[in-house]
Amino acid sequence: MTAKLLVVDDEPRTAELTAEVLRRAGYSVDVAGSGSEALERVRSVSPDLMLLDYEMPDMEAPEVL
Repeated sequence: MTAKLLVVDDEPRTAELTAEVLRRAGYSVDVAGSGSEALERVRSVSPDLMLLDYEMPDMEAPEVL
């Protein structure tokens, strides 16, 4: 079974580059552009691991966690 990862970053280029590297390594990766979007994705995707940008405009990583 492939691990499901969620990359959360408000910088689209950083999020997509990170996601692409992880996909090439064989992971299933979803991307969210904000903390609130990450919470929505967690409910629908149920990732095994989240990689969070610490500082985002709507909420910081500890709030998301």
